[in-house]
Amino acid sequence: LATPDEDVTLDGKLDEKVYQDNNWLYLHNENGASTVDVAATSWFGKNGLYFAYDVTETTPIYVNPVRSSFMNSGIEMYLAMPGVASMNDENSFEIDLQADGTLTMKRRDGYGFTDVATTHDIMARLAVATKGGKVNSEDCKGYTMEFFIPWDYLDYLGIDSAKVQKEYVHVDVAHITSYNYAGTDPNVDRTWHSFVMQNGVGWGDFANYFGFNGKGVMGTVPVTWVAGEHYSFSGAKTALPGMNTVVTVTPDEGYALSSILVNGEEYIHKVSYNEDGSVTLNLKATDKGLTISAKAEAITP
Repeated sequence: LATPDEDVTLDGKLDEKVYQDNNWLYLHNENGASTVDVAATSWFGKNGLYFAYDVTETTPIYVNPVRSSFMNSGIEMYLAMPGVASMNDENSFEIDLQADGTLTMKRRDGYGFTDVATTHDIMARLAVATKGGKVNSEDCKGYTMEFFIPWDYLDYLGIDSAKVQKEYVHVDVAHITSYNYAGTDPNVDRTWHSFVMQNGVGWGDFANYFGFNGKGVMGTVPVTWVAGEHYSFSGAKTALPGMNTVVTVTPDEGYALSSILVNGEEYIHKVSYNEDGSVTLNLKATDKGLTISAKAEAITP
């Protein structure tokens, strides 16, 4: 198997410092009763480039190996090299990252895609760790992925890996939610969602896809959480201007949120409370980012 960098243990757990220190892209989508949150980042190492995905869903994760990948839970990632503007270029790829660890890499070939697997010593690798339980169990509600593309593999494909390392790659993160194990109807048994299309970008318009380089997603602004007493934050810490991003504010036990300020504006009257008393904010980031603070007060009889 292709050897990853010393900084990375390819196990799907995303506990490496190289991911934590980089800029993350936070994505959110709701489809009826199904909700998905995806966080993604990248890192360029000595031996190759890496993508990390953290996926949480409200429905169980299903993967059936005897049906097509587009019916199974996972990430359908579209990747293009520097300078590629459209999907008609042979240096654009569809990469199927299934939640059971199955990887398929396909290169643009005319109006379709051709599998570009090669020998294991230079081939790309995928590692997955599930959340809550095993895939195809009711307890499995998410997964984390480490996707490793060796520079040697890009060179094998005729791509100038040195140029990639100096610049960045174009990426569309398309997510698949599968609703059952046996279904085969793409209109009923799964949902396919392209996050760049959610933002008004054409499916084949690589020039306007998300940019990822050695430091993660490019062009982010900060989401600043102002610490206080008796509440905590979770969710996005960076965002892309103009994109919606999700942050949750949770009060400590015995306390209730009485104020939430977003860039100085009071939001407490605009939100709905979750069952645990927390508030989930779906906010559009400004060019300067977002600053969120809160106030929590003790609950009295």
